[in-house]
Amino acid sequence: MNLWKRTFIFSLAVALVSCPPAYAQNERLKELLLLDIEDLLTVSVASKREESVRDAPGIINVITQDDIKRYGANTIQDLLARVPNLYIAGSSFFPDNVPSIRGQTLTHIDNHILTLLDGRPIRESFVGGINYSVYNAFPLSAVEKIEIIRGPGSVLYGTNAFAGVINIITKKGLNRENAAQVTYGSFGTKQIETTGYYDYAGASIYGAVKLHDNDGWDFTFTDVNNVHDTGEYGQHYHGVMVKADYHGFSFSGFKAQEKSEVLSTSFTFPFVNTTLIREMYNLGYQHEINKNWKLDFNITNNRFQLSDETDNTRRKNIDYLYEVTIAGSVTDKINLVAGGTYDNRSGSFKSDVPSYGDYLIGLYGQADYRITDWLKLVAGMQMNKPEDIKKDFSPRLGAILNFKNHWGVKLLYGEAFRSGNGTEKNSSAVFLFGNSNLKPEKIETIDAQIFYDNNKYSASLTYYQSTIKDTIVRASLGGGKLQFQNGGEIDFHGIEFESSAQITNRFNVNGSVSYQVGEDNNGTPDIGFIPNFMAKIGADYEFDNGIVLGIHNAYYGEPASTKTFNPSVASLNPSESSHMYMTMNIHGNLGQLSGYNALDHVEFSLYGENLLNEDVNYTEVIRKIENTVPQRAGRAMYGTISIKF
Repeated sequence: MNLWKRTFIFSLAVALVSCPPAYAQNERLKELLLLDIEDLLTVSVASKREESVRDAPGIINVITQDDIKRYGANTIQDLLARVPNLYIAGSSFFPDNVPSIRGQTLTHIDNHILTLLDGRPIRESFVGGINYSVYNAFPLSAVEKIEIIRGPGSVLYGTNAFAGVINIITKKGLNRENAAQVTYGSFGTKQIETTGYYDYAGASIYGAVKLHDNDGWDFTFTDVNNVHDTGEYGQHYHGVMVKADYHGFSFSGFKAQEKSEVLSTSFTFPFVNTTLIREMYNLGYQHEINKNWKLDFNITNNRFQLSDETDNTRRKNIDYLYEVTIAGSVTDKINLVAGGTYDNRSGSFKSDVPSYGDYLIGLYGQADYRITDWLKLVAGMQMNKPEDIKKDFSPRLGAILNFKNHWGVKLLYGEAFRSGNGTEKNSSAVFLFGNSNLKPEKIETIDAQIFYDNNKYSASLTYYQSTIKDTIVRASLGGGKLQFQNGGEIDFHGIEFESSAQITNRFNVNGSVSYQVGEDNNGTPDIGFIPNFMAKIGADYEFDNGIVLGIHNAYYGEPASTKTFNPSVASLNPSESSHMYMTMNIHGNLGQLSGYNALDHVEFSLYGENLLNEDVNYTEVIRKIENTVPQRAGRAMYGTISIKF
């Protein structure tokens, strides 16, 4: 490790220790005076109802619209990359597809994280997690906040809420606006976002559109045939989001489509063109039984389609999730949420050829009991019943202590599951076969957190331990053939420290340090391919003219080597290495800057990524025949003009 990287790590440690502690996501004091505190400090992802972050039965971070303005971003991944102990991973074929939480990622498929849109799952059953078009194409201007659980969430959400849950909350009420923004930047990037809303006679509709195109960054690689070449890693995507409400009825929809030029799974040039389409539509109805109880009905439709030019094959699925939920207060100290789900899943491996169909049945319940002002107990359970597989149960238990001197403790135990997807249960490829008898993967997690917060400072220290059982793996059948089977156990444990401080009304600092270890039952270390050590620090300052400068830097330790799993791997590309990833954002209002009130509705930003121009090479996780593949573009700058009307 060279001197400047050592200096960064030392400076981060000093900043975190010297800053008085604070709980994650505190807003500046003056903004707390202007905004509703409940909107800023409450979450719904852990209990399907609004509650304080301090009281929620989970290890939770919140990203707000204010964070986006201060630190900048082009995509959801840009925002998630700043979350403690979260790494954006992927492969040459599915780039930036996995927001890996706590290193509990085994492939380039995002099947250990469940993404929600306003509490409804965006989930596909074909492989369980090809989500990069969702993360890229979602319009950030429509985001109110993003809630992230680090830890299991299957008690309330079912399959895939395994290592974490990401809930994208869109704007509502007075926070909605008619606006348009244009972005231009490096690699020939051109982007347009628009948002709009309409209210009339008790009905409301809100929508957003994102259009993006770039020429691509230089992907320099030596393939398995020892051909050294450079391809343009281009992306062309669009996303459309809409939601409507009328007297208890609601509709929400999101469609993302991305066309990319990527390296094929054979790891040979030339690039291939792929098209990924993801859709989610939800029809809901909420009935207020009385002032304490409400009943929710939802029908959620998820659609997926992936095609590439190599074989002109379309892989697709259509899933329907039917859910009923009842929630309310039994007494002023006891809250309850309970419900049931029926998930009908179907898909095909080639166009118009039905290839699989199955269902999942779930029943769930969670209750919390506030024994005293400072102690709350939580208990929950989900029953999961896949077709042709015996039912199983995932419990949650917790004790949350909030003391009057700003200190608190969370002690949590939770289990979660991931059911086998269509490919794992039904594949009949030449070399890869499905297994209809696959048991769901299960994870058991213990979290112990101590935290402190007041109006200006916050900090938390978390220890966790997770065990994954019945892992779904590819096992050899001989003759070069593989089959999906349940494997052994994997143990993860780690520690996470995060802190933020409002130094002055204009200057804020935040940061985190995390370390985790993963090992399977054969003693194989670093099983998750994710860097064990991460250190992140951000600082923002608001000048007298209203311009806000935000700088964020992250250090990632060296990831696991492919040689751990394949000693004969071809080392044709640069080796895995630690790296830093620095971003900067300048945001301002033209009216405030110029003094002309007529320009108050015009804002601008200048956002930069990978300012240190680091080469980022990630472990090759698909076939494990190459050592690394390039993962990040070089230094890039993007300028944006936004107009509200």
